[in-house]
Amino acid sequence: MLVRALVPMGLPVLLFGGIFSGFTTVTEAALIAVVYALVAGLLLGDVRRAEVTRQLTQSGVVTATTLWVLASASAFAWILVREWVPQALAEWIGGAGAGRAGFMVSTVMLWHGSFSINSLSHMFGKRRYETTDDSRNNWALALLTTGEGWHNNHHHYQSSANQGFRWWEIDVTFYVLRVLAFLGFIWDLRRPSPAVIAGASA
Repeated sequence: MLVRALVPMGLPVLLFGGIFSGFTTVTEAALIAVVYALVAGLLLGDVRRAEVTRQLTQSGVVTATTLWVLASASAFAWILVREWVPQALAEWIGGAGAGRAGFMVSTVMLWHGSFSINSLSHMFGKRRYETTDDSRNNWALALLTTGEGWHNNHHHYQSSANQGFRWWEIDVTFYVLRVLAFLGFIWDLRRPSPAVIAGASA
């Protein structure tokens, strides 16, 4: 029992000690945390070897998707910044200093909106589906984040293009995807079946 308690306690010491001593960067510390958790899980029997390949594959797909989204967002942001669109608009509305301030404030608000989904949507809202986590649907966050607040729906059926499963669950991101599909820019949007929406396992 003591070993099971001490093994996880060693991880923060290893990570923070490495970061603060300058021995590792934050990125290297994250990699160490993953490897440490994997090895500890295998040694303590909390992780089965058969699951490791599946989890690593799923993690790779999620990471690749996240990197693709970040690259797309960065490219779009570069175009906006390069062409000074937010600054020109803000200066037109509120004067010369408002451009830079408006761009910084909107960027920080965007970050916090995105980050709030993985924290607040696991604490506040309603659970329509029984999932393996504590995700919840939160209409206020869905409005602020253009649909991401339907987080319990997302955890129930993660490969769906839409996160608002019901007609009244506003999902602006999905509306944009449907317009892009109509124009032929994207195709094969995956949506949940009626059985999945009714509550069947994905």
